[in-house]
Amino acid sequence: MSSQAFSLPQLSIPKDQHFSVTGIQVFTACDPIYFHEYAIPLAYSLNTNSPNNALHLHIFGYDSVVIDHIYMLQQSLKNTTITWSYEKIEFPNRDKKTVYCSCVRFIRLSQLIPFFNKPILSLDTDSLIISSIDNLPKDVGMNELALRIRLNAKKIEHKLLASTIYLQPTLRSQAFFKQAANAIFKAMDAGTAKWYLDQVSFYEALKKTPNLKVQDIALKYADFNFSDDACIWAGKGTKKELDTRYKRALGVFRNQSILDEWQGVPKTQIPNFAIIGAMKAGTTSLYAYLSEHPDIYFSNKEKEPGYFLPYMEHKRRLQKNIGVDIHSRQQAFQVLMPDYQGQKMVGDASVYYTQLPSKGQGSHAIIHAIQPNMKFIYVLRHPIERILSHYFYHLDAAQGTAKTNPHHPQAKIGDIDFNQYIEEGQQNFIPTSLYALQLSSFFPQFAKSQFLILTSEELKQRPHETLKKTFEFLSVDSSFTCQFCDVQHNTSYSKQSRPQPKFKPELYRKILKFVLEDVAKLEQMFDRKFDWDFSEQKYVE
Repeated sequence: MSSQAFSLPQLSIPKDQHFSVTGIQVFTACDPIYFHEYAIPLAYSLNTNSPNNALHLHIFGYDSVVIDHIYMLQQSLKNTTITWSYEKIEFPNRDKKTVYCSCVRFIRLSQLIPFFNKPILSLDTDSLIISSIDNLPKDVGMNELALRIRLNAKKIEHKLLASTIYLQPTLRSQAFFKQAANAIFKAMDAGTAKWYLDQVSFYEALKKTPNLKVQDIALKYADFNFSDDACIWAGKGTKKELDTRYKRALGVFRNQSILDEWQGVPKTQIPNFAIIGAMKAGTTSLYAYLSEHPDIYFSNKEKEPGYFLPYMEHKRRLQKNIGVDIHSRQQAFQVLMPDYQGQKMVGDASVYYTQLPSKGQGSHAIIHAIQPNMKFIYVLRHPIERILSHYFYHLDAAQGTAKTNPHHPQAKIGDIDFNQYIEEGQQNFIPTSLYALQLSSFFPQFAKSQFLILTSEELKQRPHETLKKTFEFLSVDSSFTCQFCDVQHNTSYSKQSRPQPKFKPELYRKILKFVLEDVAKLEQMFDRKFDWDFSEQKYVE
C-alpha cells in the first residue's frame, strides 16, 4: 500500500430493499468477478440446502451485469430473500485491491448491522452451504459473537479467523465491528495495510470490547477440509481448486444457475451446432456457405453472437458489436434471431470458444448444461500460417483505430517489431494455433463423434465435397448445392499490401516445439494425418 490517503467509497443501498427475514441473514462481499464465480453458487447452495434464510450481497466495483444477475437470482431463488448493496471504486493497483477485498466485508458489516437487525452469518464468498444452518443460533446460544478461535497461535493474525463469523446484532457486537472497521480503515489510510489485516484488526477490537460474549464456532460451520458432515465449506485458497468434492459441489450449483439463467429462451432457437474456430482459418467463409442452406439458420445480426459465452461477456460483446444492451438471455435471443423461421439446424459461428485462455472461459460448461448434444465444426489451418494471418488481422484493426484515435496504443501496432509483438504482447496467438490443446478443454464433457474436423485447405480446394461432408454431419439435405462457395470472405487488407514478416530463428523454433507436440496429439486424437510443411526457409528470416 502507498502512503496516499485512503477514501472510503459511499455505501449505496438500492431502494425497495426488504431486510425483514425470519431466519439467519447471510452476508458476503465481493467484486464482479468473484460474484459470477462464487457468489451465485453460494446463493444457490443456501437456497437448496438451507432455505428460508436470507442473503445480502455487497458488491464493490459497480457493474450493470451484476445487477442483471441479482434480479435473476431474486426471481429464481424462491426460498431465499436476496438483498444487495454496492459501492463504486477503482483500484490503482492489484495489491490495494487484494487487501481491500479481504477487508471490505467487515467495514460494510459495521454499517449494515442496523439494517439487518437479525442474527448474521458472515462468510467468504467462495464458501458453500452444504447442509442446514438452522441450528446455528441454538449452537451458539446467548453468545454475541462466534468465530474460529486459536488464542494459542503464535502469530496475531492466526488467533481469530475471519472466514465464518456469526453475530447477534447487539450494541456490543456493533461496537466490536466498529472497532475492527476503524482499525482496518486507519491501516489503509496510513498505507500500512497488509494481508491478514482483517484478522489482526479482530484481535485488537476484541481487546477493546469488554464483556463481549465470544465463543469458538463449531468446525462444521467453517470446514476447510470439505467433510461430508459439514454445514459450511469455507473456501480456502488453492485448496478449494484441488479438492474434487468442492469442485463437484460448486459445479452442481453453477449448473443450476445456468439453467435458471436460460429460462424463457425457446428451446428450438438454442443453437444445436457451432463453428468453433479456428480464428483466421476460414470460419467466415464456411459460415457464409452454410447460410445458403434452407435448413440452416444463423443470426442475421451478428456472425459471432457468442450465445454460450458467460452472460457478463455476452452482454458486453453485444453492446460493443451491435450496440444493443440486453438484460437477459431471453432478450438476447429476441435481438439476435428476429427472423428465425423454424429451421432444423441453428448455428453459432463464434471462434471465442477455441481461444482459451484469453477468451471463452466458462463457455464449455454452459454449452454442456444447455445443449449437451451440440455438434461442433472446427476448421484448422496450418498453425504458423494461422498465426501470421492473426497478426495481419491485428494490423487491419490498428489501421481502423488510427483513423479515429491515432494516439491509441493499438494504432501503433505496425510500428512494433513483429517478433516482439508475437512473443511479448499477444499471448493468444500461439494457444489459438494449438488445436489439440483447445479441443482437450471440451473433453470429456463431449464425445469425439460430436466434432467435425475440417481444414481451410480442403475448404478452399474442394469446397463442394467439403460442404457435402458438412451437411451430412449436420443431418441436413447433403444434395444441396452452394452457389457462392468459390468466394472467400474476411480476407486481410494488410496481407495484400505488406510483405510476409519473418520469425527470428529462436522464436520460430520455440513456437514450433509447441506446435509439433500439439499436432502429434491432434493426429492421435482423430486418427488422421495433417500434411503441413514447417520448413524454416519459408518462415524464418
